[in-house]
Amino acid sequence: MKKNMGARPLLYPLPLVIIGAANGAKPTWTLVGHVGVMGYSRVIVSLAQDHFINGLIRQKNKLSINSVTEKMLPDADVCGILSGKDDDKSFLFDYTLGDHGLPIITVSPISMECTVESIYNTPGFDNFICTVDSAYAEKECLNSEGEVDFGKAATVLFEFPGYNYISMGKVLGKGKTFAK
Repeated sequence: MKKNMGARPLLYPLPLVIIGAANGAKPTWTLVGHVGVMGYSRVIVSLAQDHFINGLIRQKNKLSINSVTEKMLPDADVCGILSGKDDDKSFLFDYTLGDHGLPIITVSPISMECTVESIYNTPGFDNFICTVDSAYAEKECLNSEGEVDFGKAATVLFEFPGYNYISMGKVLGKGKTFAK
């Protein structure tokens, strides 16, 4: 028998990412565990409304999304603790500017530049609905067909409410091959 867990979205774990935005001439970063896919070319990034970076994203309607690896966790964790309002977080990661001028973390195996199409507010959260303008993947993370192999990328997942970081699991098989 199942236990009623209340009105909670039990869809974890989710990818752990670092969102980037321009803060004047420097980037700023924030750690985010609430992101999702909307169709084939859109993503949603959900940020608590009190985050400093939200205002920067609203100014330009642009943000970058950078996946996190286990090696990045110490700096990523600091990124989630410090506030861009009070602290310069630009020093945490080496970065380059992507084709659309957004800061892309150099050591992140997968990054995206996005344009905010709309913002859907829920109590306490800004939910940025974005179009992916460009997606980047390290060549070492690609399979023989030139597509991302997420096992090679070894991105970290986030679980809530435990606030745990989880390593990517093993591949169980191809979709549409388990049907009887």
